[in-house]
Amino acid sequence: MNKYTKTKILGKGAYGNVFKAKDELGKEIYAMKEFIIKNEKDAKNEGIPPTAIREVYLLKELNHINIEQLIDVLHTPKNFTLVFEFIDTDLKKIIDNKKSNHEKLSSKEIKSYLYQLLKGVACMHKHKIIHRDLKPGNLLITKDNILKIADFGLARCYSLPIRNFTYNVVTFCYRAPDIFLGNTDYTTDIDMWSIGCIFAEMILMIPLFKTTENLMVNKIFGALGPITEETYSKYEFLPLWEEEFKSIKGNGLRERMKDLDDVGFDLLMKFLQLDPDKRISAEDALKHPYFNDLDETTKELYINEDEGK
Repeated sequence: MNKYTKTKILGKGAYGNVFKAKDELGKEIYAMKEFIIKNEKDAKNEGIPPTAIREVYLLKELNHINIEQLIDVLHTPKNFTLVFEFIDTDLKKIIDNKKSNHEKLSSKEIKSYLYQLLKGVACMHKHKIIHRDLKPGNLLITKDNILKIADFGLARCYSLPIRNFTYNVVTFCYRAPDIFLGNTDYTTDIDMWSIGCIFAEMILMIPLFKTTENLMVNKIFGALGPITEETYSKYEFLPLWEEEFKSIKGNGLRERMKDLDDVGFDLLMKFLQLDPDKRISAEDALKHPYFNDLDETTKELYINEDEGK
């Protein structure tokens, strides 16, 4: 712990606190995520919090420019601390700042951020890791406009045969309709829906779907319905399905997404498939024509990656 000096508290959570810190020479800045071991019983019987162990394991598996880098792991009898590279802004803050100045993200920025997000997610999915809480606040943006996926507290490994997960995951605005209805048999499709919501939010500058939890499914079906027979066959056995959902007609999203060209809208709808089996994969999304005119600065981030294939 003597290697780092805490300089500022950045946030508080149920698990503990996040601090800004510097190294012993004062040259490098870090973010320290501290998990508190609440009492002696915790230390003896439970030890390190399971969420912290999981986060360390998953991040050790992942080494990618678009995934937050874990620098160090510190352990004392009273706490367990993860040390990350320090990045002081995220996509949510950028959107909020633009809105406060009556500005929007440029098409170049949107395309670059989406491409980088897909690159990071493709790496995760290749390693059979699902994030389960992708949202603008978990997408850090460096001063060089490099996007890094953060907060793997809800992330999980999956394998075949697929295990059942909890459906109480993903922040409401980025949660797929089948998850709202109790689907526990999911893998990468859960992240791809979230990416679609993030993509739309970068265009609209507000969340695509935002209401109370009990009305969210109605709002989604009202935009993307009606339910087809094929999709209905996958929804009707979900524990929270109600037959009245099938009668929601839906009015489409095209008018609302008028600032997105037809090629981009095609990609958006490939993310926002009501049928989870039809959602596009991250690898396939990266090949979509929407990225044909991706700026050279973003392409250059992956020169070494592409050479290694």
